[in-house]
This record gives sequence, C-alpha cells and structure tokens, in this order.
Amino acid sequence: MAWSESDRPAGVAAAAEGPPAARFKGGYAKAPKEDRGCALPDHIAEERSAETRRPAIAVGTRVRVRAAANLRVAPFCDAKVKDVLEKGETVTVLAVFGSWYEVGRSGRSLGFVGASLLTGGKSR
Repeated sequence: MAWSESDRPAGVAAAAEGPPAARFKGGYAKAPKEDRGCALPDHIAEERSAETRRPAIAVGTRVRVRAAANLRVAPFCDAKVKDVLEKGETVTVLAVFGSWYEVGRSGRSLGFVGASLLTGGKSR
C-alpha cells in the first residue's frame, strides 16, 4: 500500500514490501494483557488443523471475513486491536505478510487480519 505523505498513518513505512519485522522495527502499539492474542473461533481452529495449508490470497482480491476478526495495527498477535471486522464483511487484500493480510477499502488500509479469518473472493 502506498500512501501519500499527507495521509500516511504515523509510524507506517512508505512501502509494504519486506518482512513485517522490517516495516515495524520502530515498534507498534501493543495489545493489553487481557487480549487473547491470536485465538481462533473453535470452528475455524478445527478446520485449520484438519486442512492442509490454505492457498495464499492474491493482493487486490476482495475477501470475506469468516468470523468476527480483530483488526490489528501490525501483523503480530500482540499488536493492539484497533477495530473488529464482523463475519461476512468484505475487504480487499492490500499486502501479504506471512500468515497476515493487510486489508482495506477503497485503497485505504484498515489494518491487519490473520489469514485464517479470511476467505478468498474475486480479484479486481
């Protein structure tokens, strides 16, 4: 995701390429200790353990949220939750960071969601 200088969120690098640790090496907001981290709903955790690795979703693909999903400020389980996406919402994949997707709407980043919580859709 490339932001202009005027609308780039504080602490976000100009380019989304590279490993997440490089992009967020200056730090990121941490979640409170009460946060359950990357716990998945039971039905998704069971599906995940029963299936082989899911194919990657391509950048530019509109995806559907499989269950209520924490939208985090960085692609890490201990990153602060900035919002929650509801089951059935659609978003667009803007970048891929391992098992995390940066998602957004209308070309603007909303945050990061774990891959297990998204299901593929149509490419733009």
